[in-house]
Amino acid sequence: MTQFSSGYKTFVWVLAFSLLTGGGAASAAQSGTNTSAAAGTAAPADGGSAIASFANDAGTADASGAPEPIVFGDVKAGHWAEKAITKLSLQKIIIGNNGLFRPSAGVTQEEAVLMALRFIGKDKTVDNSQEVIFPESFVVDNYYKKYVALAFQLGLLDQTDEYGAAAADAVNAWGRKTASREWMTKLIVRSVGKTDAAASAAGQPSSFADAGKIGIGYVGYINAAVSLGLVTGVTAQTFEPQASVTRAAAATLFSRAEAYVPVTFAGQTDGVLTAVSGDKVTVYTGGESRTFTLSKAAKSYQPGSDKTVTADKLTLYTNIRLIGSGTTAYYAEQLDSAPQVKQLEGTVSKIVPSEKKIWLWVGNDPISIFYDESLSVKDSSGAPLAFSSLTVDSSVVVTQDSFRSTPVTLSVEVKSAPVNTSGEAKVASVDAAAGTVTFGEGDKQQTWSVSADAVLTGWDGRVLGNLSGLQAGDTIAYKIQNSKLVSASVKAAAARTVSGAFYGKDSSTITYLVNGSPETKFLSDSVMVTIGGMNNATLDDLYKEDSLQLTVDDTGKVTAVTVTGRKVGTLAGAQIIGYETGTKVLTVKGTDGTLLALQLTDKTALDFNGTTLPLAAAGSLLAQGHRISVAYNGTDAIAIHFVHQYTGTVTALSTATGKLTMQLEDGSSVTLSLSSPTVEWQGKTGAAVTDIKAGTRITAMLDSNQEKANVLKVFQPVQYTIGSVDTQAKKIRLQGADGKVTEFSTSDMKLQDDGGAAVALSALKQGGTVNVTFAGTTPATLTTVTVTAGRINSLSTGAVSLDIYGGGSTTIQLGTGYSIIKNGSVSSSAAVLAPGDRAEVKKNAEGAVVVTVSAGTARTFWRYDAALNQIITKRKNISDTDYTYQLTTSTLITRSGAAVSVSDLREGDALVIYKLNGAIVEVAKQ
Repeated sequence: MTQFSSGYKTFVWVLAFSLLTGGGAASAAQSGTNTSAAAGTAAPADGGSAIASFANDAGTADASGAPEPIVFGDVKAGHWAEKAITKLSLQKIIIGNNGLFRPSAGVTQEEAVLMALRFIGKDKTVDNSQEVIFPESFVVDNYYKKYVALAFQLGLLDQTDEYGAAAADAVNAWGRKTASREWMTKLIVRSVGKTDAAASAAGQPSSFADAGKIGIGYVGYINAAVSLGLVTGVTAQTFEPQASVTRAAAATLFSRAEAYVPVTFAGQTDGVLTAVSGDKVTVYTGGESRTFTLSKAAKSYQPGSDKTVTADKLTLYTNIRLIGSGTTAYYAEQLDSAPQVKQLEGTVSKIVPSEKKIWLWVGNDPISIFYDESLSVKDSSGAPLAFSSLTVDSSVVVTQDSFRSTPVTLSVEVKSAPVNTSGEAKVASVDAAAGTVTFGEGDKQQTWSVSADAVLTGWDGRVLGNLSGLQAGDTIAYKIQNSKLVSASVKAAAARTVSGAFYGKDSSTITYLVNGSPETKFLSDSVMVTIGGMNNATLDDLYKEDSLQLTVDDTGKVTAVTVTGRKVGTLAGAQIIGYETGTKVLTVKGTDGTLLALQLTDKTALDFNGTTLPLAAAGSLLAQGHRISVAYNGTDAIAIHFVHQYTGTVTALSTATGKLTMQLEDGSSVTLSLSSPTVEWQGKTGAAVTDIKAGTRITAMLDSNQEKANVLKVFQPVQYTIGSVDTQAKKIRLQGADGKVTEFSTSDMKLQDDGGAAVALSALKQGGTVNVTFAGTTPATLTTVTVTAGRINSLSTGAVSLDIYGGGSTTIQLGTGYSIIKNGSVSSSAAVLAPGDRAEVKKNAEGAVVVTVSAGTARTFWRYDAALNQIITKRKNISDTDYTYQLTTSTLITRSGAAVSVSDLREGDALVIYKLNGAIVEVAKQ
């Protein structure tokens, strides 16, 4: 007979005596007593309860056999309780039926009791031969009586509380009553053996706003469950103790509770994950390694996340739980985040390959470590090394597992050793004085000393006399012996420059003099020629003895020629006085009255609106009175541009006199007459001449007679945010401050950084800030804008210092005209800034500094979704929809100003989330 309280024993014995005297069954039936011969009672059919009950949950399924893969038609991928439902159904704690789980269906109290017994592994310990009788008011379906009785015996239920609750509720049968959140919480806490914790917490007030709705005797259980992480509120403020528990919620509750109950279910394997390869996972369990195959429908989970991931996202050497059948796994859950490894640092004293053993000196003690074929040997930068690179006297850091009785060595990092290796790499720098070469990519760079007898050869096979023959950017084949560079052969040379005086050229070569000796190099298929004061210069524009700088590519061919030693003068807006066709002498008068007689030749470049003209065809354009810009060297005319416009800065403009004076970009000055000009000004409708002030940069378009300006195009910068870049079509979509998105063609637009250096379209990234300068209404130049974001660490007069997100610090001068945007207000005083402010600093389109401060959003942390890289916070109220925050690869997680991992965040932590330019830059734990 099952053992209960003395009152209960008396009740059972009275009934037993009645049965022995022959009146038991009839008397019990007449009196309405709740009786059952448990061994012979069938399980209730599906839907037999007041709340729809699954037959399998009632116990008709074989809950002792190995689990089978389950796909429930009513649990869609991504369901909030998918993880818990999958696990508990495979563990046969909560079971579906006919391919359905019914996640939204309620759970009755008697069903919940059976789930709890399965959860603690005691459901098979019921005595089916016993007869169970409960008081008349305590109504339980016949099938569940033996389980409820066992729950009383094991302390999962409090007999006095449950009998009292049943007697007080004359409407609902105790067993078929839907489990409430507070009742289910009490059952879970008692199931995991935390009754004492509930008793200790009973005197503490509940933190929930609806604490007044919590029933008598439940506060301690709810407080303990929240503290243990078993339950959470429906919202951050409310618990809703009387709300019904659904099957999905029950699965989640029991899933959380598994951390406190060491029960191994059929088909479950707990161990340490040691390898993942495709659909194979290897687990160290029970002193041996076992390999399982993940089924096609298998679901894998990371700790603290309810989102499925691929198996390769699971962290090696962490605890893992697999559930499946045989060597097939249907469920894999990484249980923690910290790999179970340890490290030893020492010096190699002996290597015994036959025994797969390495002896180390660790301090003054000899230590032996074992390894297998999976051992990884790497250098201090993480680059792999051959096992043969591991030599005696190498200083090493050994990583071993810490979960085996005899640890296995996982990796050996060679901190310093006589390194012997070879390969190809790109030279990063050469220090001839120190005798070192640094090569490698990114953070894999290493610096090597060069052996005194090293053999160095150039791309053409010639022996290099010394290290100066190597250059940053060269790709070399190298050999390292005993940690010294012993040979390097240039496979592809970086572009380099040589200098000399021009001597001559032909169709394929150029010859120049170095210290009076001629040297000749081949020309590449396309050679860029740069001569100051000349546009579109070619090799034909070179003069003998010009001082040249030649750029040579990795094949030794010349790709660019820059004339460095020729002085070219310019006259802008010069007026032609006359041209003698026979002698080809052109006389011009500059705007300052300077008269020049210049010799034209067939080498003189003549440009008319971008079209190059031969001298013979330009005679009519060289008429007296026409205006030109001319570049000259001595008395030789090098280039002539027939003027149709001037670009420069307005120095004087008078509508009264109709005169415009401009300083041109070459430093010269020109004064033009105005011919009722129209004004083109981006973003300024109806602009007039009177709107143009001194200091404004413009392009003045001339009439057909080249005498008067009839169109004035104002240069206006506008700041945008990059929306997208189409490198194939050479287009870019930009968003203005008003939110309007405009697409621009970059074919005729100059792209540059804020230092004026050219940038490629492919280098522009979404979210970046740029200034587009319009000439009138035509986009002419796109300039990238440097944006610095970080935490203000100090302020000084006219300057702000930042600790930059991503590392480092900087001090930015505010200059004049700066503005501060903080808390929605714009200020011209830096006094509103304070150390600790998170800020973004950039220059606006006009070049003035703008400091934008992020006020931060206060939230309460709930959990981190590793699969989506999102922080999910607790809702402030039922209408709160802004509770999910997308992190980026550069988002910084901090605590007290120091960087921490997102795994350091715990449920309930107070956070301040800072956004700049729409992206989360920092999550600060308070």
